[in-house]
Amino acid sequence: MYTNAVIDGVISALKNSFGNKYKYYPENIEQDMVVPCFLIRCIRPKTTIYRDVYKLSEHSIVVQYIPKDEYEPRLEINDIADALCPTLEFITVKDGDNMTNVMATNIDTNITDNILTFTCNYDFFVKEIIQEETIKSYSNDLNVKESEDENEEKS
Repeated sequence: MYTNAVIDGVISALKNSFGNKYKYYPENIEQDMVVPCFLIRCIRPKTTIYRDVYKLSEHSIVVQYIPKDEYEPRLEINDIADALCPTLEFITVKDGDNMTNVMATNIDTNITDNILTFTCNYDFFVKEIIQEETIKSYSNDLNVKESEDENEEKS
């Protein structure tokens, strides 16, 4: 439900920090990739319902950076790694007209095969407003069930 909004928030934060000199790919790309670039994906979206109205929306995000420099990629990767943590510490998630700042947790970086992998979680509660018609429908269903139970008791 909020996965695309979280990914958009990550891309927006990256663009604000690094500008347009990098490509940003929110989906896997197998060919024609322009480097240097960032690959952004959510690997484990999860929603847990609390008290019928609140939902905990959890998103494990992976941001990979592929450097341009083939001969000295570690220098480039280290510079990006140092900048990613403050850049992605807080993102803005948009939900219609509402905007919420969300803090990253469980931040980790890893460099494998000259690709920087940055992982973090963005978790937040969402309050879902129940429509009045839905409440009336539940109420009507409950009244019918109670009437059936009363009739059975009288028999």
